Amino acid sequence: QCFEVVIVPGSNLEGKTTVFQDALGNTKLNVNIDKGTPPYKVTINDNEAIYFSRKVFTIDVTQGDNVEVISSLACEGELNTKVNVTPSLRLAKNPIEGDVILFVGNSPLKEVEITIYNVLGKVIVHERHPVISGRIQIPFDHQRSGIYLLRVNNGLATFKIVK
Repeated sequence: QCFEVVIVPGSNLEGKTTVFQDALGNTKLNVNIDKGTPPYKVTINDNEAIYFSRKVFTIDVTQGDNVEVISSLACEGELNTKVNVTPSLRLAKNPIEGDVILFVGNSPLKEVEITIYNVLGKVIVHERHPVISGRIQIPFDHQRSGIYLLRVNNGLATFKIVK
């Protein structure tokens, strides 16, 4: 009598993570598991574990946290995420008259580096500005009418300014 044994490879833990800020400005991580066996063990920065049996859950995190999700079967692997909060920046108005006002919302930024280029690519402003009440005010009265590029923190965001 003969037997045939077929070993099927297991599936890997698969899912998506999304970082967002709630209405109170708290940073959260939403985890949505597509494949994997519950319960899921979640550790933040290698600290105490939290267990979830649901495939979709949300946890509190902070900028720079390392989050690791492991299924109940070690062979399925793990899902790792480094929390990076990207602030939502926007100009108050464009074209501008007077100062440039940049809104940073509920960003953790306390200060930003601003570089402004003229249409020829020449740096005309390179300064650090504090974030006060969720906004940055950049003096711009003295500049001529024209088109400029405003760059925040070496490329975090870039805006075309019309004066």
